[in-house]
Parts: sequence; C-alpha cells; structure tokens
Amino acid sequence: MAQPRFRVRTYLLLAVVALLLIELATYGLWADKAAVGVALRYLPQSGGRDFVWLLTAGLTPDQERMLVEALKAQFRAVYRARTDIPPEHLVWSKSPPPKFLGFDGGFLWNWTQRQRGWLWFRAEFEYWQSNTGAESQSATFIWLFGTWVRVWTGPRAIS
Repeated sequence: MAQPRFRVRTYLLLAVVALLLIELATYGLWADKAAVGVALRYLPQSGGRDFVWLLTAGLTPDQERMLVEALKAQFRAVYRARTDIPPEHLVWSKSPPPKFLGFDGGFLWNWTQRQRGWLWFRAEFEYWQSNTGAESQSATFIWLFGTWVRVWTGPRAIS
C-alpha cells in the first residue's frame, strides 16, 4: 500500500502538470487572437471619428487581419497608408509654407509588438490626432490561464 505522503506528492505533481498543459494549450489556441483584444483595449474612444490610420509592426499576418477587421467594425474606414487618406481629412496650416497639423474626423494609431517570447510580449501604442492630441505608452503582458495579463506599464506620454 502506498504511503499517504507519496499519494499527496503524486496528486500535486499531476495537478501541476495538468495546469501547465492547460496553459500551453490555451496559449497555442487563443494567444494571437487575444493579443488583438489587448490592442483594442488601448484604442482611444472613437466618438465623433470616422477613420483610423493604422500602423503596425511585429504582428503576425493573422493578427494584422483580425485587427483590421475589428477596426472596420468600429470605423467607416481603416487606412494603411497616409496617401490613402482623402485630402478633406487632412488639416494644414493656412500660412505659407503649409504645415500638416492633424486629422479632421480621424487619427493615427500605431500598435507595435516590440518583443515576444513564450507566454509573454511587450507592446507599445501611439495615438496621434494633432499636435495637441497625442498619447503613447508601452506595456508588458504575460499569458495566464487563457488571457493576457498586464504586468508592467511604462511611462505614459500625453500631449
């Protein structure tokens, strides 16, 4: 007959192995899609805005596609290049030489995954509407039982 201490250790080891397998399985199945959800949480409130100019870096093609689809559900247009934005949405100074001042009805949004490893990633977001409407921040996330959890947030710059 097995000793009670041996049974307890065996059950604890089996529980730890099961949790690790669940963690790895959920990461493999949902991590990329959930990272897009993290990006959308950092999206500025879209009230009164018709379009977003999206810049991305460090995303997989599937993540980029999911992000564009999610943004198209919230905005009339998602532009991937400045040249695609209609001229009526660009605000220029009236004094010569004209200087670009910002956007009318939209904003630039940049989501960059700076570093990525097993069960973690570091990302940076930047939002820019005009010289007086901008924000940027970086954060690190870890994968914990089926969701990305923010564990570090860098300094936030707002203008």
